[in-house]
Amino acid sequence: VSDLSGLIVGISSEASSRAEVSLEGKVDEFGLARLSGTVAPASASQYTDLKASFRNLEMRNLTPYSGKFAGRKIESGKLSLELEYKVLERKLKGENQIVIDNLKLGERVESKDATSLPLDLAIALLSDSKGVIDLGLPVQGSLDDPQFSMGGLVWKAITNLLTKIVTAPFRALLGGSGEEFEAVLFEPGEARLLPPEREKLAKLATALEKRPQLKLAIEGRFDRERDREALADNILKLEVSKRAGMKPPGANEPLVISFTDSKVQAALDELAASAGDDAAKLRAQYLPPAGNALTGLLQGARERLTEKGRSEAADARGKYYPELFRLLRGKQQVPDIAYATLAGFRAEAIRNTLTAVNKFDAARVSVAAPQPAKTSQPDQVATTLALSVK
Repeated sequence: VSDLSGLIVGISSEASSRAEVSLEGKVDEFGLARLSGTVAPASASQYTDLKASFRNLEMRNLTPYSGKFAGRKIESGKLSLELEYKVLERKLKGENQIVIDNLKLGERVESKDATSLPLDLAIALLSDSKGVIDLGLPVQGSLDDPQFSMGGLVWKAITNLLTKIVTAPFRALLGGSGEEFEAVLFEPGEARLLPPEREKLAKLATALEKRPQLKLAIEGRFDRERDREALADNILKLEVSKRAGMKPPGANEPLVISFTDSKVQAALDELAASAGDDAAKLRAQYLPPAGNALTGLLQGARERLTEKGRSEAADARGKYYPELFRLLRGKQQVPDIAYATLAGFRAEAIRNTLTAVNKFDAARVSVAAPQPAKTSQPDQVATTLALSVK
C-alpha cells in the first residue's frame, strides 16, 4: 500500500478510549485500499472493529505467497477483498469476502509448505462462467494461542475449503449432497437409462455449462455378481429364440420368450443335453418317463384325449420349462467380453444423453476403459463419473 492518507480521530493513552479510523491508499498502479472502523489505541487486543477493502489488486504480485503456500506462480488474475475483523477480549473473529477474476496459475515453485491439493480443479469448480470466484471465508481464533498466526489462520481456512471442494467435487458443482451425481445407476444387465438418471444428467449438463474449464470422464462399470444373471439370461434367451425361429428383438426392445410355446420348449429340450444329469433329474421330477413303449403310448393318449390329462400335462410343462430355463441359465457361461461390452454400452448411453439430448459439448466428455464397479446397490450397478480440468 502506498500514498496512504486519511484520518485517525480520538487517539489516546486511556485504556477505554476509542479511535475512529478512515484511511485510503493505492496498491501497485491501479489497486485501491480502504480501512475504516474503530480501535482501542491503548489496547487493540481487547477491542478492535475494522473493515478493510481492497479492489483491483494485480495477483501476479502475490506470487511470493502463492509460491510458498500453493507451490505455483500466478500468471494472471485480479483480486478484490471485503474484510471485517473484530477483536474482543483477545478473541478474534473475521469475515473475508473474496472475489477473484480470471485467476490463472503458472509454473510450479518448490516449497516445503505448499499444498498437494489439485488447485486447477478447485479453481475450475469455484469459477463461474465468466471466470469469477466469489466466496466467503470466515476465520476465528484466540490471540493467547501460542500457535496463533494470522497468515496461518487464513491459509488453514483456505486449505480446508479447497480440501472440501476437491474431495467432493460434485457437491461443489451442484450443491446439496452432490454424491448422487457421482454415479449413474443401471439395472443389472441393462444399458438403458431410466428416467431419474436422465433427469440427473440434464442437471449435470446445466451445471457444467456454467463451469467451462471442467471436463467429465465417464467410467463404464460392470458388476460380475449382479450383472452375471441378467447377462446369462439374455444370452440364453437369444439362443432359445434363434433355435425357435423367433424374430430378433429391436435395438431397445426386451427379449421375451413364452415357456408355453412348443417351439421354445423344443429349443430348451435341445439345450437340456448340455446340462447332463441335472436336466434329466429335473425332467424326471416334473415329466416322469414312461416305463415302456406301451405305457408311453397310453400316457400320451391320455394326455391328448382327456381334458384332465391335457390339463395335468400342460401344468407339468408349465412348471418344468421355467425350471429348466433357470437351470440352464445358472450353467450359462458369460464371457469377459460381455461384461466389458455392457460397461461400454452404459458409458455410451450416458455420453449420448449428455451430448445429443442435452446438447453438451462432446469435446468435454471422455469415456474411460471398462472397469469393475466400485460399489453397487442390491438391484443396481453404478457407472461412475469424474471431473477434471481442460
